[in-house]
Amino acid sequence: MPTSLSLRPTLHLLILGGGYLGEAAGREAIARGATATATSRRPERRAELEALGITPIDPEDEEALSH
Repeated sequence: MPTSLSLRPTLHLLILGGGYLGEAAGREAIARGATATATSRRPERRAELEALGITPIDPEDEEALSH
């Protein structure tokens, strides 16, 4: 029987579209203790998302999508 260890699964949010609303959803997920991944085609936007703690993915990168 566990004592102080939490057996609660880690939540992860996948956001299809890392624009204004996607960023807000990612920020909220992170604030609640979850992780977030968002898609964006623009390299500069992916850098912005990453700086916020949101894992960026290029939706046209087949290798990245296969993980």
